[in-house]
Amino acid sequence: PAVLHSYQLCDSHLVVIDNSSLMKVKDSHIGHSGKYGAIKQMSNFSRWDELQEAMSFNCKLASKCWVPTKYWFLNEPTGLTAGHSKKFSLCWGSPKDVPGEMNHIKHMMKSATLDQCRCELTSRISHISKIIEREASSLLARDKNITVIFYTQGLPTNGKGQTGTTVRQELRSEMWSLTKLPVNVIVRLCTDDEKVTSMFNDMDNTFDSFDVLDDYWGEAMEVYLHNPWLTYSKGLHRLREVGLAPDVLGDLDQRSLTLDEIHQLCIILFAGEGESVYLPLPPYQPTSTRHLGRSSWVESWIPFIVALEGLVEKEKLQWNPITKRMAPWIDLKKLQSSLKSQFEESSDRFEARLSFTRNNPRSGGPSGYGYKGRDPAGNKAGRSQPPISSIHDNKPQTDLGVNDLTLEEAIQRWSHRSPNFKRANSLQHLLVTVPRVFPPLNHNVEEHNYFSKWKTFDKEAFSDMGDDELKPLLYRATRKAKFFLHPDKLPKDLTENQTILFSTIWNVIAEQEAAIFG
Repeated sequence: PAVLHSYQLCDSHLVVIDNSSLMKVKDSHIGHSGKYGAIKQMSNFSRWDELQEAMSFNCKLASKCWVPTKYWFLNEPTGLTAGHSKKFSLCWGSPKDVPGEMNHIKHMMKSATLDQCRCELTSRISHISKIIEREASSLLARDKNITVIFYTQGLPTNGKGQTGTTVRQELRSEMWSLTKLPVNVIVRLCTDDEKVTSMFNDMDNTFDSFDVLDDYWGEAMEVYLHNPWLTYSKGLHRLREVGLAPDVLGDLDQRSLTLDEIHQLCIILFAGEGESVYLPLPPYQPTSTRHLGRSSWVESWIPFIVALEGLVEKEKLQWNPITKRMAPWIDLKKLQSSLKSQFEESSDRFEARLSFTRNNPRSGGPSGYGYKGRDPAGNKAGRSQPPISSIHDNKPQTDLGVNDLTLEEAIQRWSHRSPNFKRANSLQHLLVTVPRVFPPLNHNVEEHNYFSKWKTFDKEAFSDMGDDELKPLLYRATRKAKFFLHPDKLPKDLTENQTILFSTIWNVIAEQEAAIFG
């Protein structure tokens, strides 16, 4: 039903296909279906190979579900496709035209020469914006939107094939203007270039109705770092690629889902068409459950866990690209572990916020767990529940909620192990517990809105992992952390203590990163 709702909201698709010469670079992956549901990651393929795989699903879905779609090449076709228009359509005419339209698309994709260095994304976005502007009133009146999909390697150029800061800024400006229209924008990046992915991820963190997607395996790692209890299937990824995923799936790769969002996702996964499932919504009252104690609070979840277990057992196993084996949709052990850890952490953060507010009356009052603004975990305004998988921590190692610690001592307790705080903590421990040196838990540092933009990692993402599985996750998490901590990304109005804190965190993580990856 949730996917059907997304389908009904969509008026049509506009798809931009990057046929620049940079699509020939071989840094991409495609999937190969093996025995028993396995999906093997095949490397050393070109970006164009990856794009064609994604495009193939797009076309099949459009033709079977009747999604009117217009496609544009960025550059004029050459070679065997010379003379053909760089614009072609699917499902805009009669159903009897679809086989011919599909054959034309296959010919255009197979015969593309990729011999032009220009990637004028900005001009194409401007052109699309003008088209949608003319239809905006009608779309809004019908409660519809247009899904705009970009299959691209992402590095923009001007008309002369040149790139640079100005070109990237113009791209960002045009993309921002596009998102203000009744659209749903999907950027499907076909590249491993970190500078490009960082540029688009920055937009993803800022723009509404905008989602940036990696390939299946890269996106699965992003999801696993924040929600490791979920098996991210190829089907979920394909739904996101074509803009038909329910809203709750949009933030899977950005943050830990809240309690009600987990409940909502489970309903989506396990309720068939026209069916309903019994799945009681667990209680969560961070300001009143602390006195119950850990065991009493966990017991309140038993009806939810028992009902969920019954639903999970009825479903077929799915391929888990992280563990590389078939697995149930929900790992109940990891989910329960996250729930148990969350109670103490959310209570600590809530009380630290109240304590900080009482001691700093000008700070404006508590901003989370039922209040407006952002809570200490960085949730958007209006959310009444903190993330299910927030920061888990061995408190004897990093007990930072102590008023008499200096800033240097607080950082030392985070970066090194108890009891004498001489031996460095592991990289995964550092990544998971970074927010414990943020205010309000660290009283030595003034508050700043930038702290709320940190994307928390779930401790369970790094548990029960062999080295071959752990290293890619650590690399991905470290890359995300350093993107947040990079001096070029930090606000210009930081205090001295805030600057010292960010710089020290960067250095500590970089040192452990070097020890693992060289």
